Amino acid sequence: MTILDFFEQSTGKWFSQRTSYHLARQGQWHQSDKTDLFISPLAQGDSDLLRICQASKLDDSQLLGGLRIEWNQTPQKKAGSSLMMALATSPDAAEGLLLRVANAPGQMPVLGQYGVNPDGSVTLISRTPGLYAEERLWFAAPNLRLRTSLMRQGDTGFENSSFYSEIRMIPMPDKPEQAAA
Repeated sequence: MTILDFFEQSTGKWFSQRTSYHLARQGQWHQSDKTDLFISPLAQGDSDLLRICQASKLDDSQLLGGLRIEWNQTPQKKAGSSLMMALATSPDAAEGLLLRVANAPGQMPVLGQYGVNPDGSVTLISRTPGLYAEERLWFAAPNLRLRTSLMRQGDTGFENSSFYSEIRMIPMPDKPEQAAA
């Protein structure tokens, strides 16, 4: 599996259910919510990806491709969208840079790393001043994606953990060569 294979497998409309645990919080230390995710692939030459690469001073010759992710509003989160793009740093593209750009006023792009693991899962790590986030995503079945997330602020240990189960509601479109068969 490559990061582009993972992106392609992630395409479609998904029903996402999240359970979050806020380990440092007193009182309401856990919450759950549900939303629909709409994930579409972005090709290597996509104008939005190229523009963001150039604005972020990244080498667009390393750009592999990306995803546009949109979600509906929930009681805990406003509706929104983001772009995620992968840039290879190894010859086999098993690891590289991952740039996330939220489509929200005042949000700065977050540069992190991705790694494609031998078991087919993908690990995403992002660091910003005072914040560390690590996600692991994998497919339990073609239409069932699982995700865990750990976040911490400062050096005090993990403060928030989440588990997501995501069920594809609308399948991926067929590739042209599959449709002709």
